[in-house]
Amino acid sequence: MHPIRRAQHISPPRAALCGDAGFTLMEIALSILVISIGLMAVFALFPAGMSANKHAVDDTYAAMFAEEVFHGARGQAAMNWGNIENMQIPPRSSDMWADLAQQVVIANEADFRTIEYNPADVEDLTDYAVRYRFTVESINDNRAYALLEVLAGAFGPTDDPILFYTEFFNSSPAP
Repeated sequence: MHPIRRAQHISPPRAALCGDAGFTLMEIALSILVISIGLMAVFALFPAGMSANKHAVDDTYAAMFAEEVFHGARGQAAMNWGNIENMQIPPRSSDMWADLAQQVVIANEADFRTIEYNPADVEDLTDYAVRYRFTVESINDNRAYALLEVLAGAFGPTDDPILFYTEFFNSSPAP
């Protein structure tokens, strides 16, 4: 059998007895330093996130524009295959895209045009603008390709266009 032990009295920490409980000025300064470094790292991510968002929006608008252009071009190619190399940019939805009818010379290369996206329900508001160059070349009598180069915005850098490519096939060749 084990003897029963009496509960031992546990004394409070010495600091509590002396009135020295709390944080020192050095501990507070170090914690503020650690928190501020963490916050600076978080705030440094905001510009990168904003830039990534802008590139995503630019890519989305360029893809929407290219889809509309290529669908119209396929329709024009089906209706007038004999004149495919002289195809102009297909008509856009007049309630969405407004042609600024201005030629922009970029790096000594002409034929870039600028258009704006205007929401149908708001007058005098340009939501987005693109610059583009559209070229069509015949590969042979029954095949042609189209290249659409899109630059985001009405102004800005010109060294990195977004390229879209498609091919057209003449489904009813001449006898």
